[in-house]
Amino acid sequence: MEALVREVVDGMGLMPWSRSRRWGRAVWVCGALLLMGCGQGPAGEAVGRGASKEVRGEARACDRGNRLACTNLAMRFVEGDGVTQDLSRAMQWLSVGCGADAPMACVSLARLRAAGGEREGARAAWRVACGAGFWVGCNELAGHLLDGTPSEVDAAEGHRLLQMTCGRSELDGCRRLANLLLDERVAPTDAAEGRELLRTTCLRGHARACYDWGVLRLAMAGEDEAEVGGALENLREACVDQVAEACLRLVQLIEEDDRVPEDSARVRRLLFMACELGDAGACSRFAEGGRP
Repeated sequence: MEALVREVVDGMGLMPWSRSRRWGRAVWVCGALLLMGCGQGPAGEAVGRGASKEVRGEARACDRGNRLACTNLAMRFVEGDGVTQDLSRAMQWLSVGCGADAPMACVSLARLRAAGGEREGARAAWRVACGAGFWVGCNELAGHLLDGTPSEVDAAEGHRLLQMTCGRSELDGCRRLANLLLDERVAPTDAAEGRELLRTTCLRGHARACYDWGVLRLAMAGEDEAEVGGALENLREACVDQVAEACLRLVQLIEEDDRVPEDSARVRRLLFMACELGDAGACSRFAEGGRP
């Protein structure tokens, strides 16, 4: 018991154990009360005594400075898992958990901050994750740097980060870089390099790259039947790999594009697949006619 209390006290930084006997006893009592639930740290107070034993255990570990426990506790507040959903508390404990040794906490914090309109705070959290070599953080930071008003966009930094993530074989970074190279609104552009990077990223198995490549390929195909067929195959692959937009694009092409044969049964199957992937519009359309 004494060893565990010492761990709690030391972790909370209340008082060095080796100080005077009077203070030592006081701190020991404080730590013992904390362990028995008679006193609580900030995380313990946040979850309350009515929380489950598992949740209270995570809160105590977080109060002792365990970043992973703080991150787990934060995600409980995000999801309302064992505690009342509270995004402000989630961000509070993700801020504690965020660090070079817990980059996913930084990414989760950045996402919440970005959703709340805290652009600079979000970027700061993403930078910590990226600096720790967590390429998801670099990739998402790049996307954020390339999104927004002209004064908020940093195309040069976004381009650099995407080159870095793609070089590390992060396929979504390659997809984003390809689209950046194809974007005439952003300099520098290199359409030929962008097309080739998008094509090869699709070949490496990235579903959203196949969707983007299929859309681009179809736009360039004209009346070339082989290219139209290849583009449709790219979209089909993306749809099968659970990109709902690809399923819906195929529906649109079957119904509206003269280069694509009409096929009502296929439209029904595609609407069903998009509905299964969570697209409410596809579900509404599909409900009009039953299962394929």
